[in-house]
Amino acid sequence: MRPYTHAEQAHEHWVELTGYSREEAIGQRGTSLHLWASPADRQRIMAPLAEQGTLHEIETTFRRTNGSIYHASVSAEVIET
Repeated sequence: MRPYTHAEQAHEHWVELTGYSREEAIGQRGTSLHLWASPADRQRIMAPLAEQGTLHEIETTFRRTNGSIYHASVSAEVIET
């Protein structure tokens, strides 16, 4: 299973946290937005999501539009469309 890697939604809190607008985020990949603080963090999230279709409360780091780094807990589920 390959998780869908484009943003379909952008929650208001995510918009405030990252500095990206909804319009900037929808349809974009996290890599094109430079959200991941490191490739290893991205792999740590995407690998179990691809294999199991879900993950819960994985700690990782992201980058805001201004370049600052923040820590977050990620939970995600693959939704088939």
